[in-house]
Amino acid sequence: MKFLPILITLLFFNYSYSCSCAIRGELSVSDYYQPDVILLGKVIKLEENSLTPELEYNTKEITIEIKEFFKGRLQDVRQIKIYTSFSDASCGLAVNNTGEDWIIFAHYNKHGYLLTDMCTPSKTIKEPGDEYLVKLKSYRDAVGVTKFYNSKQILSAEGELINGQPHGLWSYYGGTWLSQTGFYDNGLKDSTWTLYNAKGKIDRIENFKNGNRHGTAIQYNWHNGYPAKIRYYEDGKRTGRTFVFYDDGQLMIEGQFEQNKPVGEWVAYNTDGEVVCKTLDREISRRQDTGIFSCE
Repeated sequence: MKFLPILITLLFFNYSYSCSCAIRGELSVSDYYQPDVILLGKVIKLEENSLTPELEYNTKEITIEIKEFFKGRLQDVRQIKIYTSFSDASCGLAVNNTGEDWIIFAHYNKHGYLLTDMCTPSKTIKEPGDEYLVKLKSYRDAVGVTKFYNSKQILSAEGELINGQPHGLWSYYGGTWLSQTGFYDNGLKDSTWTLYNAKGKIDRIENFKNGNRHGTAIQYNWHNGYPAKIRYYEDGKRTGRTFVFYDDGQLMIEGQFEQNKPVGEWVAYNTDGEVVCKTLDREISRRQDTGIFSCE
């Protein structure tokens, strides 16, 4: 059996509070197109692994024997090493026993490692007819202009596939309503994406370039359509002015980001437009329950 030292790394932050993930529904086509690699494999070895410069965290080393690739096939690879945090409290995937079959969703970091966490759809597989396997095979094998349906045969996504990658205009549906629509360029989000809430109103408008947020991103107030937040990005990093608004559209907070870091003067205003407080090189937020600004 051929072994190549290709690594899939499950990387997690060691915060003191427990990991929190959004409630996950059934596997969707958007879940399929987000990661770089999706595979099915068996856990054949578990070892403790100390901190490394590439990972930055103490981890558990997991060796996986690959059974099938669904996305991002690595040629001639039969075994892969995976790294995950020691506990699920710090978002570690609960891989604790050899002999288990797992589906892993992962993406590359800057060191060439593949990363994943417990908030991805990664899961154990106990039956060959598992719904995940059926859906992943259908997503992998789809070609041309395609429509995808959920388990209730309701349209969940539609768009064109070129060489297995989404390209051009795509639309995703949340049950019976359009949830988001936008463009791909060879598998990467590009240009403007519009997201809608269940009432059909615009929730967010975001701009992308080469798969990263780039340009203006606007989040709207769900009940009156006024802008709630305006942010700017360059190649996926927050850069430029940030504005936060009260429900009536009046300015609440303004400040500046450079390369994901708050810089310069940040200012908070009350509902009369008067300055409440200022900070330097630190983002201001406001608690919804008390209305108190984080200026101190």
